[in-house]
Amino acid sequence: MISLITLIFIAAPVSLLIHELGHVTVALFLGAENSLISLGSGQEILKGRIGKLDFRIHLFLFHGAYSLNENKQSFTNSQQALISMGGPVMNVCLSAALYFTGISQLSVLLHWLFLFNLYLAVVNLVPISIKGRKSDGYRIVKCFIKPK
Repeated sequence: MISLITLIFIAAPVSLLIHELGHVTVALFLGAENSLISLGSGQEILKGRIGKLDFRIHLFLFHGAYSLNENKQSFTNSQQALISMGGPVMNVCLSAALYFTGISQLSVLLHWLFLFNLYLAVVNLVPISIKGRKSDGYRIVKCFIKPK
């Protein structure tokens, strides 16, 4: 039971935040003027701004996250693909670091962080769109398919 609670209330929100930071880091590097990370759903419990990054944290931390990146000029297809890759790449990097250093075996929390980050990377790279919600993989593929 403690393992499940650790996953839901700590590992999942931390992993989602890391994923969104991956997108935002790439976007800011590519010149985004403003970025937003929203973590969770429900009532907003905290919001703020650090440099060009706005953040919003909601009551149910484990229930989704998203990031938005704004620029005066639209990002090119290549830039959009790189931004979409940023989240899964960040998740893979953290999973690899936890695995190859052996740290993931030290505690239940670190093991869940390893597994959930790996899960987020793989699932987000599957090109799928459900009810208008597009995965990172879908966005990446769409950047390289020419419209008719």
